[in-house]
Amino acid sequence: MAGLDTAGAEEAMICGISLLFERYGSSQPSPTEASCPKAVDRAVEFLHARACDHINLEDASRASGVGLFHLIRLFQKHLGLTPYSYLTQVRIAKSRQLLKLGEPVAQVALDVGFADQAHFTKRFKQFTGTTPALYARSMQ
Repeated sequence: MAGLDTAGAEEAMICGISLLFERYGSSQPSPTEASCPKAVDRAVEFLHARACDHINLEDASRASGVGLFHLIRLFQKHLGLTPYSYLTQVRIAKSRQLLKLGEPVAQVALDVGFADQAHFTKRFKQFTGTTPALYARSMQ
């Protein structure tokens, strides 16, 4: 009977150590698009198609076919960021294209779905390291 308790304790210890390695280990493989479940693929497709619209995460959740909290966990697991962060990256990428074409910063902010120019400038600088106006000037 004592041997049975030892085996159970050993199994629990191994499971605990495995969980620690999974959570805090530095050699986790980076996620690939091939490993993404269909729900993430549907949400990504939706976010790309509607990035410039005023959408919320519930819209992406409905498009993906899974609940909001589950979608957030799937995004973090497979893409390494939240759906909102992904949407912001898509919007910043679209804004960079428009700024290269010479569009005014205020108009670009509205065209890519930001509420105002100040919010757009803050996010743009966060992702690119420069302001939209400086970026636009450097592209001319």
